[in-house]
Amino acid sequence: MASLGRVRKIVRGPKPTRALRTLGLGPDITAEPATTDGLIAVLGTLDLSGRRVGMQAYPGLPDAIDRVLAGRGATVERVLPYRYADDREDERVVEVIGRMAAGEIDLIAFTARPQVERLRDVAARHGRADLLSRAMDEVLVASVGPVATEAVLKAGWRVDAAPDGNFHLKPLIGTIRSLIAGRGTP
Repeated sequence: MASLGRVRKIVRGPKPTRALRTLGLGPDITAEPATTDGLIAVLGTLDLSGRRVGMQAYPGLPDAIDRVLAGRGATVERVLPYRYADDREDERVVEVIGRMAAGEIDLIAFTARPQVERLRDVAARHGRADLLSRAMDEVLVASVGPVATEAVLKAGWRVDAAPDGNFHLKPLIGTIRSLIAGRGTP
């Protein structure tokens, strides 16, 4: 904790800010907007020559941030604190696609861009891309914030519900509740 308190903390958005605050710390720099592009813009203004940068990443994170950091003279150390389900768990994803297409699932919520990408990738690998496309036309789609929303829209789907300005799970759940209540669904 003492070491973390001594280093400069640069965050992309509200989730890491909240996590730091639970530790009694806060960010030194926050990207605006709270997107990867916003973070890249902030990093592009900093002198990082000779600095070693620890970066929390997720599986499949593109290397754009790494390239910017290296271009600013930093050495990057990626940290992967969590993982997504691996290929052995594809069958569960395929099952969900089938259940959505059969009308057994009313809503799907995305909390991160990699979830959207994984769903599409699994569908493509298992010959279910067309089924997924039809299923996404039938289910309600919720997104936690702008990054996930952008991924959903890029996939060719729509977003029926997303919190406005507060991109956390609790506001997402409230937005979903309002969406369902507005449709008369229990």
